[in-house]
Amino acid sequence: IGAARVRFSDSKLKINESRDVLFATPISTGAIPVDWAVGTPVDSPVSALSQEPSSEAPNYGEVPARALQPKSYAAWQKAFGQWLAHTQRVELKRHAATKLTSHADEPDRDFVARVQDALHEARDADVESVRKKFASKRQALLEKVRKAEAAVSREEQQASQQKTQTMLSAGAAMIGALFGRKVASVGNLGRATTAARGMGRTMKEAQDVQQAQANVAALQAQLVAFDEGVEQELQAIAARYEAPDEFDTVSLIPERGQVSVQFVALGWDPR
Repeated sequence: IGAARVRFSDSKLKINESRDVLFATPISTGAIPVDWAVGTPVDSPVSALSQEPSSEAPNYGEVPARALQPKSYAAWQKAFGQWLAHTQRVELKRHAATKLTSHADEPDRDFVARVQDALHEARDADVESVRKKFASKRQALLEKVRKAEAAVSREEQQASQQKTQTMLSAGAAMIGALFGRKVASVGNLGRATTAARGMGRTMKEAQDVQQAQANVAALQAQLVAFDEGVEQELQAIAARYEAPDEFDTVSLIPERGQVSVQFVALGWDPR
C-alpha cells in the first residue's frame, strides 16, 4: 500500500492544488514483485486504515519473501514516487475571458457560477467606465444646448422689441403724412426713413431668431446622436458578456519535487 500527496502548480494560471492518493497493488513472486502500474486506487483516507487484524476476516495469505525484507520497501517507495510523477494529472476547467481556473474538487456548476459572477462584475465595470468616459462630453453638449436655447429666447425678445419699435415708427410716419401740413415735410421723410430702417432691423432680428433656432436644433440632433452612440456601445458590452461561455481544459502533471510519498507498507485486504 502506498500513500502520497501530489501537488500541481502553475504560476501563470495561478494554480496550486494538491491531492492525497492511496494505492494498493499485489505482491507477486515474479521478477517484478511490486508493479504499481497494475495498482488500484483505494477510495478511503489513510486514517481509515487499521493497524490491527480484522476479527471478521482472521485468515490472511502468506507474506511473500521479498515483502519480509525491509530494504524492499525503500525500492518500492522510490518506484511508487516515480510512477505517480508520470501518471498523476489533474484536469481543470479554464475560462479565458475571466482568467479563472476551476479547483481540483470544484463541481462544474460551482465553477460556472463563479465565472458568471466574474462576468457580471466585469460587465458592470465596463458599463460604468463608458458612462464616466462620456459623462463630461454629454454635459458639455447639454451646456451648449442650454446656451443656444437662451440665445433663442434673447433673440426672440430683441426681435419682438424691434418689431414693436418699427410698428410705432411706421405708425408715426403714416399719421404725420396724413395729418401734417406738408406731406413731403422733412419730419415726415425722417420718420419714414426711420420706419424703413426699422423694418430692415426687424427682418435682421427675425433672421437671427431663425439662426438661433437652427443652432438649437443642430445641437439637439448632436445630443440625440451622442446618446444613441453611447447606447450602442453599452449594448455591445452587454452582448459581449452575454455570449456563450467557452471553457478550455487545463491538464497538469506534477513537476519535480511535487510528489511527496508518505509511506509504502505491507497491507492486507480482508475481502
